Amino acid sequence: MLTLLFYEKLTPTETARALGCSVRDVVRSVESRLEKLSRSARLSLVVRNPRAAAQSGEARRRAA
Repeated sequence: MLTLLFYEKLTPTETARALGCSVRDVVRSVESRLEKLSRSARLSLVVRNPRAAAQSGEARRRAA
């Protein structure tokens, strides 16, 4: 699905037609997968560079 949208540059409607599902299913799936990728990237940052993650958390606390 992500390949069709981002690599093949199809619209969500075209992707839904190609896969035989609804546009809503395409949007939900893509949002879910991108969120998982984002969480994975953040976790990777914490594991590889705990000091950078701590500094990032401090900046968030100061902004609040």
